[in-house]
Order: sequence, then C-alpha cells, then structure tokens
Amino acid sequence: MNNVSNENSTGQAMKRMVIGIAVLVVLTALLYFVAGEGFYPWAKA
Repeated sequence: MNNVSNENSTGQAMKRMVIGIAVLVVLTALLYFVAGEGFYPWAKA
C-alpha cells in the first residue's frame, strides 16, 4: 500500500513538472511571436 501512494505522488510530481515546462516553453514562444524583432536582442543580452 505504501509503495502505491509513493509512486502516485511521484507520478503527480512528474506530471506537474512536464506541464510546467510545457507552459514555460509555450509562453516564451508566444512572447517571441508577439514582441517580434525588438525582443530578441533584449532577451539575448
């Protein structure tokens, strides 16, 4: 029983991590598309 709940917590943490990374990537790409050329030199610095 204890192993099942431990694996479930690990699975939930992995799922949250993947969702968080995906949201970060999507928001960053959206920022590049919205801000356009002016944002790239600022982000690169």
